[in-house]
Amino acid sequence: MNNSTFLRLFYNAELLISLVIFYPVTTFLKEKLDRSAGIVDGIILGFIGILLMTFPLQFAQGITFDTRSVLLGASTLTFGFLPVLIASSIMIVYRLYIGGAGVYMEILVILTSVSIGYFWPRFKQFLYIKNTWINLYLFGLVIHIVMLMCTILLPRAMIVTTLQSVLLPIIIIYPLLTVIVTKILLIQKTT
Repeated sequence: MNNSTFLRLFYNAELLISLVIFYPVTTFLKEKLDRSAGIVDGIILGFIGILLMTFPLQFAQGITFDTRSVLLGASTLTFGFLPVLIASSIMIVYRLYIGGAGVYMEILVILTSVSIGYFWPRFKQFLYIKNTWINLYLFGLVIHIVMLMCTILLPRAMIVTTLQSVLLPIIIIYPLLTVIVTKILLIQKTT
């Protein structure tokens, strides 16, 4: 792990926050297409995901890390299943198009991020945590521990070196980013 890894992940995190803050501009589209607002949300979230995947931390040829897991987890809690199903489908198709050694790992990251986001509200009731900030931090931590576990699908020779390079930056940056992005989305949704 080096400072460059931290910086490149941080730049991708900045891009995500910028896009999420910009998201309310799309409200006019949803007002015109009231009945299909979930579909519009899904398409917009899918294209935000593609933008994030276009500027990733490239670890090796075809092995990338970006903040799509944060986007999908936060969006599942905020928007619900239909928009995230559309967004994740768009991202999976794009990831298949890119190809490379990390394609299966990264598709599994997409699927697990959505699944954890979908089941978290049902699971968190057993944690007895009333503080929203702690709840969202644990949510982000779980998503990104599972994300790191998905590296098992990388070529065997790449697993250890990849984990050594990204483990600490991802565990430090991504759960905090999940809290921030989810809070921003929830505030935007209620206004």
